[in-house]
Amino acid sequence: MQRIVTGIAWAAVLLLFSAAAEAKPLTLRSADRIIDRAFAAELAGDYAGARAAVRQRVQAAELAEEEPARARLKRWLIGQAERKQAFARHGKTAQGYWHAFSTLKAGAGARAEILWQRALRDIPVLERDFAALSQVDLRFERVVGLPRQSDMQQRLRANLTQQGITCLSNAPRARYGVRINLDATDGVELMYRWKVTTEVSYLLRDRHSEQRVVGSFSRRRSVVRETQTAARAFSIRRAVDDLGRQLVFQIRQDVLRDLAQP
Repeated sequence: MQRIVTGIAWAAVLLLFSAAAEAKPLTLRSADRIIDRAFAAELAGDYAGARAAVRQRVQAAELAEEEPARARLKRWLIGQAERKQAFARHGKTAQGYWHAFSTLKAGAGARAEILWQRALRDIPVLERDFAALSQVDLRFERVVGLPRQSDMQQRLRANLTQQGITCLSNAPRARYGVRINLDATDGVELMYRWKVTTEVSYLLRDRHSEQRVVGSFSRRRSVVRETQTAARAFSIRRAVDDLGRQLVFQIRQDVLRDLAQP
């Protein structure tokens, strides 16, 4: 009975939020807020309520400028259906979480972290196996435009270590090898301000499986500040944090894949 009441409550919250949002044009930011609420309802078991509220908002978005946000909501609906099917077929197992985790590729942030914490709770061996398997040999191949390269490396290592990943250097026996490139030389002087763009990329391989490519990543981060030094520092910091989050996501996904294999 409590579960039914909870589901009704979540559906009511989502429908009220969706109805209030219809008065304003749908933006990417408002779409993300809708998805966050729908994801919370989904985790509470109210798949139907979450889906109905999002579909209602998709149908109400008819303006041309709403199309990018509308497309984001439609992609979320596809992922939601896949997660429901994964857990219905495999339960709260490594297989179920592997398939569910893979649907969050486009948003490997707070939602992926929430799902990972659920996986740690439901799969007793996951924390132990992740600690044993997630050793990464970091190779900084081409890094240019940094005042102090060591600061960037330390920030990335700290981010990865905080998530339970062991960072190594010149360690060919580590399971994962990642080659990192970073270029922060793109600086443009604007009127009384500076714009600096940092480009980061990596290639992640599993050395224990004949150099299988696990994943890759590329992103550009632009920051405008009063001085070139400040703009470069903030741009590098954001780019490195983006890289770290995606690397954590792909390693977690790969460890779940390992546990899901028969």
